Amino acid sequence: MHKVRIAMPKDACVLAKMNSEFNHNMIEPKDISRKLRRGSEIVLVAESENQVLGFACAQLMDSFCYVRPYAELTELYVRVAYRRKGVGLALVRNMEKELARHGVTHIHILTAVRNKPARALYGRLRYSHRRKKPEMLYDKNMKQNKRNIDN
Repeated sequence: MHKVRIAMPKDACVLAKMNSEFNHNMIEPKDISRKLRRGSEIVLVAESENQVLGFACAQLMDSFCYVRPYAELTELYVRVAYRRKGVGLALVRNMEKELARHGVTHIHILTAVRNKPARALYGRLRYSHRRKKPEMLYDKNMKQNKRNIDN
């Protein structure tokens, strides 16, 4: 059986390794530890026998423009050996409970159409879905555009 808990700075090394497995992006454990301490993101880990099996991350959006905050589940990763064993399900259900403690009543999730396992999981959890044409994404590299900001 596995349990789900809030990630702590002591989890930084294993989260760095799993993040590399997940999106091939190496983040230094000290940077992960700093971000976990900052607390601007909710990060949960699933573990069994002191081994971390997966993680989930959510961003909480709380604006004066809206009565209640909403959230986006931004990342969900379960190590290959533990998939289809209820780990992802437990992570999302526990994230829902954690977000509800913050007053969240609406959760957004973006996932690729081709990500069938994720779509099956979110369907099982009764998330509604709609397929939309690609949205516009605007991006700016602030370091490259620094001189434009200074002018």
